Amino acid sequence: MNDFKDFQIENGVLIKYTGEDLIATIPDCVVELGKFCFKDTNVEKIIIPSTVKAISDVAFNETPNLQKIVVDSANTTYSSVDGCLYSKDKKRFICSPNKTEPVNIVEGCEVILPYAFFQRNVAGIIFPKTLKRLEHSALCNCYI
Repeated sequence: MNDFKDFQIENGVLIKYTGEDLIATIPDCVVELGKFCFKDTNVEKIIIPSTVKAISDVAFNETPNLQKIVVDSANTTYSSVDGCLYSKDKKRFICSPNKTEPVNIVEGCEVILPYAFFQRNVAGIIFPKTLKRLEHSALCNCYI
């Protein structure tokens, strides 16, 4: 196990963010975000480096203050648009933070993954015409 100040990391997997900062910049040594790694934190913004290649579908669950997710443009697996997390090709919508304006899911997105809006407060959701499927629990405990 390695600790990088506010991060508990094991074999390249972020196990837990332990910091108090409102902005969490994930270290470059991280290749995967584990289950509930930001649970019960006050983090408002998460910055994901190019090294991250896997993210648990519940990595951002129980993060009530999350406002924005930013992915390094050099990341070959993930991307972000308007603070939301997508696959690099934007065909999969992975996670929405809390939003005071409607979440406008990009045209071309085909699937909204499980827990994408889990416990989120959003002003609305605008679905694209290209959307084919909502996975189980995609809108679980979402407050619109």
